This record gives sequence, C-alpha cells and structure tokens, in this order.
Amino acid sequence: MNSITTPTLKDLPPPPEKKHLRQFSIWSEGYMASGDRATAQYLGTSWGETFEEACQNFATPEVQKHYGSFTPNPPALWGCRLYDNEVDARRFEHRYGFSEDKSGW
Repeated sequence: MNSITTPTLKDLPPPPEKKHLRQFSIWSEGYMASGDRATAQYLGTSWGETFEEACQNFATPEVQKHYGSFTPNPPALWGCRLYDNEVDARRFEHRYGFSEDKSGW
C-alpha cells in the first residue's frame, strides 16, 4: 500500500471537554485475497470512549480512500478487522501460516 500523510492523533491531547476519552492503537489484521496477501499492520492511534468509537474517529474519508471502506461492527477497513494490539491482529497470520516473506503458500 502507498503511504499517505494523515494527521496522527497520538501527539494531540483530547479536547478539554473530552478528557475522559482513551487513546487506542489501531492495528489491521492481514489478508489473503485474489492471490495477494499482507501481514498485520499498525495504522495509527485514535481517541474514543470505546475502541469501536476510536475506530470510527480514525476512519476519516482520507483514511478510507487509502485503506478502503469502514464497517463499524465489527470495526474493519476493507474487510480487515481492526484491533487495539498487535498480538490479536496477527492471529490471522498464525492461523493461516504466512509471513512477510510470502513463503508457505
């Protein structure tokens, strides 16, 4: 995927009226489709009361233009589920036994 420049929320504090919001890491699981595949990847961070809300806040039109459409339940971009940590995001890879070097097809 091409890199895009998106504002990162990790350096921005929540607005004063939203101090109760939590910051979440956003990870996308890997995929296998049409003879192509990719491993899990870190996408960035976002704020929300819940992880689901943080994903909705993360999925700006610019992000969706790059990563594909967002679905809220369960949170996903282009059909790839979103997670708040790397271990859970990589479970797909371990289940299907592939890695970045694309061996083991």
